[in-house]
Amino acid sequence: MNFSEYKRLIFSDLYRLEGCANFRKLLRHVILGDAYRYIFWMRTVRYLKGCKLYVKISFYSLARIMLRHVTYKLGISIPSDTEIGAKCVVTKDIPEHSVVVGIRGVVISDQGSVGYINRVDYDAVLLGGNEG
Repeated sequence: MNFSEYKRLIFSDLYRLEGCANFRKLLRHVILGDAYRYIFWMRTVRYLKGCKLYVKISFYSLARIMLRHVTYKLGISIPSDTEIGAKCVVTKDIPEHSVVVGIRGVVISDQGSVGYINRVDYDAVLLGGNEG
C-alpha cells in the first residue's frame, strides 16, 4: 500500500462516518472518536508494515502500541491479516486469517481469502472449457 492509497482509505473511512472529510475532522476523530480511532490505527499499522526500514523503525512500533491500546479500550480484536468485506459491520472479535462479510460481520472462511478471489479460470472459459 502506498501513501496515496493509505490517505484515500483514511479519508473515505472518515467520510462514511462524518459525511465530510477534512484534516480538522480527522484530528478530532483520532483524538476523541473511539470507533474511528481504531480504524485509523489499524490502517496506519498496515501501511507502515510495508514502508521502508527507517520509517518502520521509527513509527511502526508506536502505531502498534496505539492500536493495542485502542483494542484493549474498546474490547474488540481484528487481526491485521483478516479480510473485511465492503460495508461490513464487525461487532465482535474476529479470528486470524478470516474473511468477514455482511452487515452483521459473518465469518465465511477461516482459511484466508483463497478460493473467494479469482475463482474463475478465465483461460478455460475463453477456450470453451468448464468454469472451475
